[in-house]
Amino acid sequence: MSQILSPRTIFLVAISGFAGLSVHVIAQQVFDVPYPSGSLGFTRMEAALLALARHAAFYAISAILVASLKDRSRWTKLAVLFFCSAAFYEELLRVPVMQGLVTGAWAFSLLPQLALYAKALLFSVVVLLSAALAAPFEDRLRRYGLHVLGAMIAALFLFAFDDLLPVLQQFLMQFATPPGPEDQLLSQDYGALILIPAYLTYIVPTYAMYLYFRAFAAMVDAGAVAVCLLYMALLAVARGTALIALMSIGPGFLSVFQFTAQILVATALICVFFRDDLAARAPKAGSAGLA
Repeated sequence: MSQILSPRTIFLVAISGFAGLSVHVIAQQVFDVPYPSGSLGFTRMEAALLALARHAAFYAISAILVASLKDRSRWTKLAVLFFCSAAFYEELLRVPVMQGLVTGAWAFSLLPQLALYAKALLFSVVVLLSAALAAPFEDRLRRYGLHVLGAMIAALFLFAFDDLLPVLQQFLMQFATPPGPEDQLLSQDYGALILIPAYLTYIVPTYAMYLYFRAFAAMVDAGAVAVCLLYMALLAVARGTALIALMSIGPGFLSVFQFTAQILVATALICVFFRDDLAARAPKAGSAGLA
């Protein structure tokens, strides 16, 4: 059985996800840390710069993932990239499953996700095309230049799609029955009915984090500690809460940082559990390059 699908791998990924999500659960249920408020007080320019940093980090981890799959077919690369993009960035099944559980309106929760899957798929195509264009060049400057161009195109696409997303979701929602007055959101003091699915579904984004780690271990030519720190930092920035937390130092800091801590704990444990991937990788001259 392939190492990435072995029972040991799945068990360790599950433990990493359990520990990461527990940070969020403990913050809410033990320390009464609330969800972040809808508006964090950023100006439009600050919000745009934060989004740009998130999109750039997301492109970087995606390009490294594609580079690590260089011997695979284009369809395999697209499938892996789409899975990781949807699982990590949009959390694939986690969001609609949890929304369905707390509202009882399953179709109303699931249908809007189709727009997010389209976003993840189109983003994956952009990254794959950029990697394919950059791959033939031996010159690092040209190769990196094409990736920078690809990152700019991907960022513009994500900005544009984010503006279009509410319209698409509203269109999809009209085909489902919205939650009625009897469908009330549960309080954040969830019981086992909510916590068990929450932990089970968090295995999916954590597995994407594991695949990203394998890609970093294979493609980034640096010491083990440097690879792990770069991996953890880029994933935290790509997830969207790390820089927001740093810019929200004050009364609302813990509210945002709980989600950053969740990612940092899960990725740190993945680095520890799968450190053999770092030790076993063969030295590659100049392998820090993408594609």
